Amino acid sequence: APRLRPASLAPHGAVGALAPAQAVRAAQTCATYAAAAGWANNGQYGGDLVIAVAVCVAESGGQPTVYYCDGTGTVGYYPPVNCPTGSYDRGLWQINSKYHAEVTDACAFRAQCNADAAYRISDQGTDFAPWAVYDSDAYAQYLGAAQSAVTALAAGAMSAAEFGVTAAPAACCAGTA
Repeated sequence: APRLRPASLAPHGAVGALAPAQAVRAAQTCATYAAAAGWANNGQYGGDLVIAVAVCVAESGGQPTVYYCDGTGTVGYYPPVNCPTGSYDRGLWQINSKYHAEVTDACAFRAQCNADAAYRISDQGTDFAPWAVYDSDAYAQYLGAAQSAVTALAAGAMSAAEFGVTAAPAACCAGTA
């Protein structure tokens, strides 16, 4: 059944299929912001952080300023938004402007603020059904790149113990909860 408040509406994301090298770069970008937002690194290929990264890659290709106009299929980059339908998916996790008007463009097009809002929309990392690429399984092709990026994070600058720990919301996101 469709969700009352979808996060995104484009079943194949804003940017379409990515080449392997593009997917790797996008996954690295998405993993950094997803981990900082609070998604837990709780299992290989089934973990919330890995899924969040794969959804981000499928939705935006790791491009924080991309948007997708619902109804027209036009893809653009902020600023500005030129979308005559008034409904568009925005930023890394392509958060819909109509269904999530509480997430301003200023937040949606800033990578960490978008990730924080997506984490909240996902019910603190437990529900990916609001994303069209999750429902269509378009995210699944990026699970390998997502797992590699998450593994690199855990082995690198951020320890596994830091995953899932959320800080107070940044000033950009006040009022988006």
